Amino acid sequence: RIFLAAVGPKMLEMTGQVADGVFIHPLHTADYLHAASLPSIEAGLASQGRSRDDFEICCQTICMMGSNDEQIEAARGKARGQISFYGSTPAYRGVLDHHGWGELQPTLNRMSKEGRWLETEEAPIARWPTNNPRTRCTASR
Repeated sequence: RIFLAAVGPKMLEMTGQVADGVFIHPLHTADYLHAASLPSIEAGLASQGRSRDDFEICCQTICMMGSNDEQIEAARGKARGQISFYGSTPAYRGVLDHHGWGELQPTLNRMSKEGRWLETEEAPIARWPTNNPRTRCTASR
């Protein structure tokens, strides 16, 4: 089986045409997935006479986990850094544009090149997914 990683609409469409599945990039939201990613994949599938049953979608996510508030806050800081890094990358601007944050991409990119990573972690985009209420999960040992 062949899986491809994709973010942009053309690459997502191509995965629907030629691959068995796709790895959705961690810099995405459920809204972006439904509004942008899935329609592109479905267009690719349709162009080759394939159905969604012929294709698997794997969504990578950025998670913040810990056993207590201190550990969760430390994980949240790491997540912010990862989101800022992805947000600084021109190829991922479409996700930011979708949510009205596109104008931050060149700023984050410039800051990353200036070695100002700690400052990028304070950019609003770095807090977007981490502003959601915390969901506690309990794992059995």
